Amino acid sequence: MAVTINADTLTGSAVVTADNSGVLALQAAGVTKLTVASSGVTLASALPIASGGTNTTTTPTAGAIPYGTGTAYAFSSVGTSGQVLTSAGSSAPTWSNVFNGFSAMQVFLVSGTFTIPAGKTAVKVTVVGAGGGAGSASGSNSGPGGGGGGGAGISYLTSLTPGNTISVTVGTGGAGGVGSSSGFNATDGTTGGSSSIQSGTQSIATITATGGEFGIVSTQGGAGGTCSGANLNITGSGGSASGGGAAPGGIGGSSIFGGGGRSQNSVGVNGGNYGGGGSGAGGASAQNGGAGANGVVIFEY
Repeated sequence: MAVTINADTLTGSAVVTADNSGVLALQAAGVTKLTVASSGVTLASALPIASGGTNTTTTPTAGAIPYGTGTAYAFSSVGTSGQVLTSAGSSAPTWSNVFNGFSAMQVFLVSGTFTIPAGKTAVKVTVVGAGGGAGSASGSNSGPGGGGGGGAGISYLTSLTPGNTISVTVGTGGAGGVGSSSGFNATDGTTGGSSSIQSGTQSIATITATGGEFGIVSTQGGAGGTCSGANLNITGSGGSASGGGAAPGGIGGSSIFGGGGRSQNSVGVNGGNYGGGGSGAGGASAQNGGAGANGVVIFEY
């Protein structure tokens, strides 16, 4: 330690102060200037907050952020790349992922398993049931109705754990009725299958979107499917009834993606898009009804 005194006399009381760089200064009557330069100053205890310190002797980890506890300073944990520090009220701040909107999706056209991607704790899911099949026509009993559209549900799933799984079921479209030229032997369509998501290794509330109901030979259209368990539950539109006789068949009901089969005076039209109902067969001859379109389950993240 080097000491320099720029005066010949030192009288009265003296006060020693230290700055943050470890330089000591002595102020006293009769002394023009006295400085003590050292390579460092070691404090016997933590420097109090009131004296400009942190009241802690903890050495922070690289990347940690200091925050007040009310009596001292502590240091946050170190987040991962791309995270931001968010307030937790009166407790320690926490690192959180930045939400920049969805950048990817996974579409299920058949049943399977969704694995929650790395770094994702929330996803949006759309569940659509299959469309119903339409009724058929016969030589003596025409005018069958269209199949109903599949129901749909939309939800935002949160508090997910990356790597966990969600079970996915995708409904199959209802079959169109089979036409017959022998009297009243024409058949109705069949109901579309339900689509759903349910817990795998990830616990979630089950969401089920039922398929559209079938169209009936005697001019009646099938009802639209429904949904339960979603944040937004949507009912598919029903298939329309035919005018009967030799009139065109009933129009297929639509899902949230549209796609109901169009009406025409011949064989029924299959449902288009996901969850669309088939249209009824038309005319006075034996014609098959249109089949419903399969459902779909879409995850966005």
